[in-house]
Parts: sequence; C-alpha cells; structure tokens
Amino acid sequence: MKLFSTSLVAVSALAGFSYAWDVTSYRYISDCRVHDDGAYRYYEGSDSKTCHNLAGGDSGASCTQYTNGGDHHANCDGNMVVPGSIYVGGDTRCAFFTDTNCRGTRREGSNRVCVSGAFKSFACNI
Repeated sequence: MKLFSTSLVAVSALAGFSYAWDVTSYRYISDCRVHDDGAYRYYEGSDSKTCHNLAGGDSGASCTQYTNGGDHHANCDGNMVVPGSIYVGGDTRCAFFTDTNCRGTRREGSNRVCVSGAFKSFACNI
C-alpha cells in the first residue's frame, strides 16, 4: 500500500497537478462516518481562500458524490441536503459558514478533523 501511495504522489508531481486541499461533507451525519446506505460528497481543489458553495458547480473545485455508503459515485449534479459534518483532509485549513457565499457563522477546522454543523459554504487554505 505504501509503495502504491508513493508512486501515486510521484505520478501526480510529474503531471504537474496536485490538490492543495480536500474536504468531505456527510449528509445527516454529525461524526463524519458514512452509513452503509449513506451519501457524501468529496471536494478537492488547488485554489486558496476562494468561497465554494456546498451545492457544487463552483469553478476551482472538483466534486464527486458517493452513494450507497460509497459503492457508487457520480458528478455533483443538483443539490445535496445541508451536511451534518465535514471532514477536513490532511495539510488543509478551512473555514465553514452557515450560509452560502461564505456568510453567516464561521467555524474553522484543519488537518484531519471532523467539524460538525449545518454548513452551506467553505473556503480553504485561509
């Protein structure tokens, strides 16, 4: 597994493309653990301080939606219910907001932490 991860990092570096941040939003779940029949969205991007709405469709962020506990995936077309929690990936610092367009109550999270709350937007590498 470690050899595969190292190879993947090397290939990403050679390709000149890497993600600066990643977050995962969990529908109805307050502890960042998906249930067998649950859904979640994985967002990643290379921008800094850009506001992203969790409904998706923002430029600068890639989004994949997983359903059936992660067994199926597709693009993030359409709205997702406001998440109950968001997991912040490694080497990432983000601010989460209770309203769209990075407005409302702000809460921060960083480096592999689960942030509980009903958030509608976020900005990373703040």
